[in-house]
Amino acid sequence: MIHHKFFRVAASLCLFSLCTAPLFGQAVFSLASSPAAAADIGVAELAGQVSFSVTFGTSVAAPFILQYSATITNNSAAEIVVTGTGGLSGVAPQPILYGANSILINVPAGGTVGNQILIRGVRVALAGMQYTNVTVTIGSPTGIGNTIAAGGNVA
Repeated sequence: MIHHKFFRVAASLCLFSLCTAPLFGQAVFSLASSPAAAADIGVAELAGQVSFSVTFGTSVAAPFILQYSATITNNSAAEIVVTGTGGLSGVAPQPILYGANSILINVPAGGTVGNQILIRGVRVALAGMQYTNVTVTIGSPTGIGNTIAAGGNVA
């Protein structure tokens, strides 16, 4: 009798978790970049293109912050181009400058597996920094919403 009751409770919990999964659904993104050659004396060197793609789920409307390891020197966000594909095509065409070395991208809802967001035109100051490369780290300012694949938040 106890074994039968345990099975019923376990089956109910499994069914409940399957029914509620879509309520908490959000996308998992992966990050990639294309390196660009730069002079270590430059103050407006073009950083490589950064892209992040949906690898699982469907995106929810939530921001991502991209933090560069060097100071961003663009005069305005209008000099940075943001494009999206598929369900992410509604992304704003420019990011929000977010501090000295970060930009904020508002990810739109509806992106599915294979859809991506591309960021081009970010300029950084390398003079006196002794960098061999510039990295970008992506994360959520709120801690909720879409996620980045484990270990894949730095490019």
